[in-house]
Amino acid sequence: ISVALLFIFNGVGLFGVLLSDDPKGFLLLTPLNLIISALILFANHSKWTLSQSLMLILVAVLGFFMEVLGVKTGAIFGEYFYEDTLGWKLLDVSVIIGLNWALLCYFAVYTFDKFIENKFVLALISSLFLVGLDLLIEPIAIQYDFWEWKSESIPLQNFIAWWALAFVFSIGITFVKKKSKNKVAIYLLCTQVVFFGILNLVK
Repeated sequence: ISVALLFIFNGVGLFGVLLSDDPKGFLLLTPLNLIISALILFANHSKWTLSQSLMLILVAVLGFFMEVLGVKTGAIFGEYFYEDTLGWKLLDVSVIIGLNWALLCYFAVYTFDKFIENKFVLALISSLFLVGLDLLIEPIAIQYDFWEWKSESIPLQNFIAWWALAFVFSIGITFVKKKSKNKVAIYLLCTQVVFFGILNLVK
């Protein structure tokens, strides 16, 4: 049921963007889709512990405030600013972006843990995957006003910072996960790759 719901919500989102006369208006539902995806994903987490819950909250909060520092200083990711597509903003950063950091790092770790036992390698592979996913997200985010770069091209430091933060967050999630599993994580990961991959092909 959870996998079917993920496919339905993301499928509706994809075809809505592709077929709608107002795709930017349709994408205003992105924060709602992220929240629903998170609820479905975390509902399928086995063996919750307090440390796991606190770690995800910490990743979300730190992710949000690193974005605040990034927007205010330009020193972390490069000079950029958030548009209105991702919803309500606090300190010039879309609030949902904190949840997005936690969601991305979580489903990467809980996907690749099926194949990798070493915690350091697991965090490394997860963070490298997320940089690859960011390569797919960036052109779509710019096209549909998620955020905008002040430079003509996306600065290299963005991807370096993305990797560094994703690695630190993935390390944290990896070290508290213990024997917990999530069978839905790989499906959400795949829907994200397909969603942004197709949009890149047709944009």
